[in-house]
Amino acid sequence: MHAEKPHIFLTGEVQVGKSFLLQKVIKELDVPLTGFLTKWGEQNIDGSSTLYLSQVNGNLKTIVAERRTAKRFKLTVFPKEFATVGRACLENPAGLVIMDELGRFESGVPEFCNAVFSILDSDIPVFGVVRDMDVDFLNAVRRHPKTEVIRVTKENRNELFLPLLKKIGEILIRSTAAREEE
Repeated sequence: MHAEKPHIFLTGEVQVGKSFLLQKVIKELDVPLTGFLTKWGEQNIDGSSTLYLSQVNGNLKTIVAERRTAKRFKLTVFPKEFATVGRACLENPAGLVIMDELGRFESGVPEFCNAVFSILDSDIPVFGVVRDMDVDFLNAVRRHPKTEVIRVTKENRNELFLPLLKKIGEILIRSTAAREEE
């Protein structure tokens, strides 16, 4: 893991434990958190479910997608929610910005994507999850010069917690020192 990049994104296969690992790390931190979390709601008896986007430590919450059956091709995405609530979750970033997770649904929403890149262009630390798919927006996040991407696998997920906690701690210390010098 490289020490100089202020943004860390976890990636890997679906359901490998990326968001679980992120949550485990941030529970140990004593720092203001901003940003957003996404989470699928419980699956209904008909196979439908809802994807929620909620503000970290805030009151904003919205539905950004609905899956009408268990089949992925019957998905409805609500771009306006990413453009409004999603973008609002990224306004006034402070402390550690959480982005869990970046995926394909928001890739066609310029207001949201621009807010993400505005933060990535800054030195405000980011800890997030980025889907492992070939989408221009996600590829640009992974290639961003201030971003380090760490692959989570079934084999390494249990060993990553302490190194990630240390790495995020070091990033936060550097960020605080840099702000104090200004």
